[in-house]
Amino acid sequence: MRITHDVASEKPEQDFNVYDYFCNAAIKYSNKEALSDENQSLSYHDLHLRCEAIGKNLRNIMGINKKIVGVFFERTIDHFVASLAILSSGNAFLPIDPDYPLERIKYIFEDSKINFIVTTAKLSHKLRECVGENISIICIDDEKKN
Repeated sequence: MRITHDVASEKPEQDFNVYDYFCNAAIKYSNKEALSDENQSLSYHDLHLRCEAIGKNLRNIMGINKKIVGVFFERTIDHFVASLAILSSGNAFLPIDPDYPLERIKYIFEDSKINFIVTTAKLSHKLRECVGENISIICIDDEKKN
């Protein structure tokens, strides 16, 4: 994955959180390419729309309780979208690499005490092998269809 427009050098005029900073960049650079990988690219506008749609659904499912939400993705645009969407929902994210050994993934779940994990349908099968019944798996594949 490649971030194609550098906004890091720009200083915000006031204190912002990461998601607010992204939203300001999305307004300012709406039509510029924000991210690309080998399968797709997204403008700031499209990235913002996807994050907001997924974030809204996450708020409906989880509420805004500053929860830690697992992010279980390969290194793709979807990983970045899910992370920003979780921030937009008022929660925090914990990235978990699907290439970790199953025992390591189980340990991360137990240690972090997360109740929700965001992933894709393809990776959800691997998760089912190592998560307890108290963890809800949310697949964002469905969000792309809406």
